[in-house]
Amino acid sequence: MGIVVQKYGGSSLSTIEKIKKVAQRVVDAKNRGHSVVAVVSAMGKTTDSLLGMAKELTDSPDHRELDMLLSIGERQTISLLSMAIKSLGVPAISLTGSQSGIITNTAHNQAKILEVRPYRIEDALAEGKIVIVAGFQGVSYLKEITTLGRGGSDTTALALAAALNAMYCEIFSDVDGVYSADPRVVSLPAKLDEVSFDQMLEMAENGAKVLAADALRFAKYYKIKLYSKHSFTTTEGTFITDETIVRDIVAVTSEKDLLFVTTTQEDSDKFNLYLMEHNIFYRELWCNDGKTTTLFDTKNIHQYQHFIDEIKKFGFEYHENHGRVSMIGNQLYSNPSILMNALHILKTESIPCFGYHLSHIKCNLVIPKEHVDRVVQLFHQKFIESV
Repeated sequence: MGIVVQKYGGSSLSTIEKIKKVAQRVVDAKNRGHSVVAVVSAMGKTTDSLLGMAKELTDSPDHRELDMLLSIGERQTISLLSMAIKSLGVPAISLTGSQSGIITNTAHNQAKILEVRPYRIEDALAEGKIVIVAGFQGVSYLKEITTLGRGGSDTTALALAAALNAMYCEIFSDVDGVYSADPRVVSLPAKLDEVSFDQMLEMAENGAKVLAADALRFAKYYKIKLYSKHSFTTTEGTFITDETIVRDIVAVTSEKDLLFVTTTQEDSDKFNLYLMEHNIFYRELWCNDGKTTTLFDTKNIHQYQHFIDEIKKFGFEYHENHGRVSMIGNQLYSNPSILMNALHILKTESIPCFGYHLSHIKCNLVIPKEHVDRVVQLFHQKFIESV
C-alpha cells in the first residue's frame, strides 16, 4: 500500500510489557499491507536519568560528550523493540540516527536536521523488514553524534516521513490526541478532531507538549498527513491538517519558567553574538524605546546558571519567574473583544500583566509564573467552555 511512519514516545515504551504491546501494534500495521518505519524515544525517564548522572559529575557537562551519552537511550529501545517484533515472526532491523541517514548541523544538544539520506531504510523496507529508528539523534557533517533537543523524536519521524514520501505519519503517546488545554490543568478540555498546522505550530511553540514545533514545520512544509493518537487505544485521535479551522479560540496553552533579558540598542549586537556562539535560541523578542527584550525558555538553556552569570557580567537587566498564557485561534485581531475580555479577567483577579501580543492566530499575555494555571482555567472557561 505504501510507507507509514509511526513514532512512539518514551512513556509508551517504559516497560518490557509496553514494548511488547507496541511491537504488536507495529506488526498490525505491517499486516494491513503497509511498509512500516517506527521511530522511538528512550524508555521512560532514561534520558533524564542519563542527564542526571552527567550532572552528578559536573554542573556543566561537555556538549559533545553529553550527546554521546544521551544517544544511548534510544539505542536501547530500538534493539529491544526489534527483538520483540522478531519474536512475533516478523523480520525487523534497528537503525541508529546516523545509520538512518539523519544529517544535522554541529549544534550539540539542539542540532537541526539538514538532510535525510534514508538509503538503508529504503533497502530494508524493500526486503520486507520493519525498520526501527532511533529518534532524537543524528550525525553531523563532521561525523559527530548529535541530539535534536526536546521533542527530537517527533522531528525525526516527520523528517523521515518527508524523505520517504510516506502516506502519513502517526505520533503515538500516552494521550489520545490534541486537547483544547492541558488535561492536568483544566478539568473539561475538549479533544480536537482536527486542528490546522498553523494553529498546532503556535500551540507547540507556546507550551503545548503533544507535538514538537520543529516536527510540525516539516509536516507543514511537506504537507504530510499527520495524526496524534494514543499508543494503546483505537480512538481516532487528532488529525493535523493544512485547512484552516474557523473558530475564535481553539486552545489555551501556557509556559512557565520564562526569562526576559533587556538590552539597549548598543548592546544588542554583542548579546546576539554571544547567543550565536553558544547556540542559545530565544523564543521571542520585541523592541521598544531603543531597547530590545528577548524571551527565553529556561528549560532549553543548558548550563543555565552560567548563562545568568554571563548576563550579570554584561550588566543586562533580566527578570526570571515569568509565565505566559496563550490563546490560539483564528483571525483574533479582527475580534478585539477577546483581548479586552482577557485583560478584564486578569484585572478582576488582581493578576498583573507585564505585556501582551496579539496576532491573527494567537494572543499572548505575560503574567507571574504562579498564576499561570489559574489563568489557563479562567480563559478556557470564558473562551471555550462557554461558547
